[in-house]
Amino acid sequence: MTETTNSTTSTGEDRLSVATQRQLMWWRFKKHKIAVISLWIVIIFYIVV
Repeated sequence: MTETTNSTTSTGEDRLSVATQRQLMWWRFKKHKIAVISLWIVIIFYIVV
């Protein structure tokens, strides 16, 4: 019989980073300052109306 050992080491390379589609969109959206300012203007308009 062949004996195999499975040793798992917890290194940074083995870890997977998982982000949702919403998180990816938000991270990309936050990079654009004009878009963020425009979002706040739209929110203010919505509250005033």
